[in-house]
Amino acid sequence: EEELKRVLLEKDEEVEKRYQQAFQHSFQMVVMRKQKEKAQREAQEMNKLKEEQESRESQLAAIKREASNLRKLHEENKANETTLRAEIEETKQNKEAVLAKAYGLQWVEKQKRLTAEKNLNKQLEEVQNNHKMEMDAVLETASKEYGAISELLKLKEEETDILSKEAGELR
Repeated sequence: EEELKRVLLEKDEEVEKRYQQAFQHSFQMVVMRKQKEKAQREAQEMNKLKEEQESRESQLAAIKREASNLRKLHEENKANETTLRAEIEETKQNKEAVLAKAYGLQWVEKQKRLTAEKNLNKQLEEVQNNHKMEMDAVLETASKEYGAISELLKLKEEETDILSKEAGELR
């Protein structure tokens, strides 16, 4: 009877030990599975952040291209404005020369030139207005670029913080 109790006690201890080992193994498997799932989620989040960053960089490049195009248009408008000013000045000089030669007989010509000068002045005013609108557009685009760059820098900082935290957690 003593021997039977001892054998049963040993068997119980052995079963208990196996149970503990199985429980520890199962617990370790659950912990490893959770760690793997967490690492996968973090990798997905990192990929998503990278995609968002690439998208923002692409948008920023498009904004820069548009600003460059607007600057070119601005330069062209300045050149057109200079040309129109020269034409107006030439018209004024021509008017004065004609009036000096034939003051009395050239009254009709004078009126035509005045009309032409008025038209050129109107054209100049239109060019100046267009120039002003384009400058406003350039300034607005530059402001948007600045905002986009600021936003991108904020996102970079947030990404760096997230990566630092995740690296700390992984360690």
